[in-house]
Amino acid sequence: MDEHPSPFIFDGPIPPEEVVGRDAELAALRTRAQAGRFTLLYAPRRYGKTSLIGRLQHDSDRSGDMFVIAVDLEGCQNIDDLTRRFAAAYNRLPRTRVGALLRAGATALQTFQPTIPTALGSFSIAGAPPSAQVLERLLSLPLEAAEKTKSRILVVLDEFQAIASISNADSILRSQIQHQRRHVSYLFSGSERHVLHTIFSDMAKPLYGQAEQLQLGPLPAEPAVSMVINKFESTGRDPGTALELLIKAAAGHPQRLAFLGDSLWHNTPPGEAADEGAWNTALAQALRATQYLIAPQDLRVGRKCCG
Repeated sequence: MDEHPSPFIFDGPIPPEEVVGRDAELAALRTRAQAGRFTLLYAPRRYGKTSLIGRLQHDSDRSGDMFVIAVDLEGCQNIDDLTRRFAAAYNRLPRTRVGALLRAGATALQTFQPTIPTALGSFSIAGAPPSAQVLERLLSLPLEAAEKTKSRILVVLDEFQAIASISNADSILRSQIQHQRRHVSYLFSGSERHVLHTIFSDMAKPLYGQAEQLQLGPLPAEPAVSMVINKFESTGRDPGTALELLIKAAAGHPQRLAFLGDSLWHNTPPGEAADEGAWNTALAQALRATQYLIAPQDLRVGRKCCG
């Protein structure tokens, strides 16, 4: 067993600096956000949406021209859960002025104690405000922070299709965000195309027509090839003649590329170059390990695809 770990990350988002081949998509998202537009980013699962969002957040932190808040809605079940997701996102923000304002607002809501006025003054009662009221307040915080700091804020709602099953969530969301475009933009990201289409294209839905829809396409072959070569070479290996087979099999799917690249890497000894035999072994191991890959007949050796 090689003492060094594989350089291929396929089991979660990749570091921002490893996002390649997405300059056009990053530019499109950034310009729309800075113009106050609401955007829907769609792609199949494990296609790199969250990694792209991480890169957008990273680049914005470095440039200082926009503050990005990412809210993960994966598996969100109800309004209570939705409020917790927003509060958690605010509490994870860096210690900038915008971050401090949002964390303070979220903390104040979490420690909220309603009061009742009487002839002898006010006294507190146990309990918390209704969840919808808390959510409305959390949604209003980015605008307040943007106005106080004179900043552009982008709120990213990842796996946005989760709100489809939450009663009244889309109505509450629209009631707040429709007044924020001057200072706050929204990026809705998701993977269930039919559900997302219904949310934004059904005239009976509160968010009808509220977002420009962009689809994240396959990763281009050129940056995919460069990425694989760099990762192999950085660990003393050569993808050799297996490279074009790997690129063809991945078909522009970023996570599939990393998964198959990892398998090929493990079947390429240090100091050696991978060949068709190594690829066949790697592919067989990958197919045994997972069910998500495309059909084996679609992964057979075919025409050249990368040079």
